[in-house]
Amino acid sequence: MRLAAVRRQWQVLAFLRAYGGVTLDRLARETDVTTRTIRRDLEALESLYFPITTAVYDDGVKRWRLMSGAACPACGHAPRETATRREQNAIHAHGGPQ
Repeated sequence: MRLAAVRRQWQVLAFLRAYGGVTLDRLARETDVTTRTIRRDLEALESLYFPITTAVYDDGVKRWRLMSGAACPACGHAPRETATRREQNAIHAHGGPQ
């Protein structure tokens, strides 16, 4: 079960990186989970110091994105703090975000 969460969180990071601003609904659809699960995933990623922020765009919709210029492992930059060794091993064993 934990491995599925880690893989999904890497997918979320990949979407945030690729699209620059993504709604909870879209992240939930793309990962086939509820928006509540996505919120928990985003909180977990933020607790590991991933530079995630929100913004309300011109259309009035709140979107999540990675902060530009911040250190981020998903972007190829050194993180300020890393995931646990178990999570690192799980990520490495499955090739990171797909």
